[in-house]
Amino acid sequence: MITSKKPEFKHILLKNKLKIAVLGGGSWATALIKILTENKRNVGWYIRFEKNKDFIEKHNHNPSYLTSTRLKTKRLKISIDINLVVEQADIIIVAIPSAFIMNEFAKLHIPLKDKIIVSAVKGVIPENMKIPGNHFHEDYGVPLDRIGVICGPCHAEEVAMEKLSYLTIACQDKTYAKCIASMLPDISSAVSTEFAASCVEVILPSGICTAVTWFCAICTDVIALSAISVPAIAFTATKLFVTFVIAILSF
Repeated sequence: MITSKKPEFKHILLKNKLKIAVLGGGSWATALIKILTENKRNVGWYIRFEKNKDFIEKHNHNPSYLTSTRLKTKRLKISIDINLVVEQADIIIVAIPSAFIMNEFAKLHIPLKDKIIVSAVKGVIPENMKIPGNHFHEDYGVPLDRIGVICGPCHAEEVAMEKLSYLTIACQDKTYAKCIASMLPDISSAVSTEFAASCVEVILPSGICTAVTWFCAICTDVIALSAISVPAIAFTATKLFVTFVIAILSF
């Protein structure tokens, strides 16, 4: 008997209901802000320095990172108060460099256990040598199925300029993964299995995790680029070879 799978709409309802915020004022944060606001999302944005906040609100671009990227400031609620930004959001994208996470979150008095935390952070937190997913789970009580990861073999500049890019949104909860991916259309896809979410960040050591993430994303590159050009495939194949070397060295 042939059956058709019913379409799922829960993530669409969540997309319209949940409020999103980005923490961090660097390149990744700026690129994500640009994509979110271009797709008509109102976004809370935590930035450390008031002079940067004032500059962005006046000139519509970041004075220090991706300075040529124009931002739709009418859709932004920028604040230097991390508590205010976190309190008003349901989904928190953390794009603060790992070296500064402890200092920045020391200012936070709002509980995170009921938030959806999405890490766009590379590396481990130096003070406790934890990857961000473990840090937010163990130190802030965020359930594993409310922790997501944004990753992919592309640079912030490429994402902001809307060049051919690809990001993976990984989360154990399928609905949350699809919801976040739908806020970043055209450059992202959702991965929702427990294994995938764990591979990206939560369980594996950072070196292996980086290699696995790049490997999965680059394999997708090969498929996507196969319809474009032979040189593109050759370039991607080179990246794939380098990824294998990284994976071996990670062990």
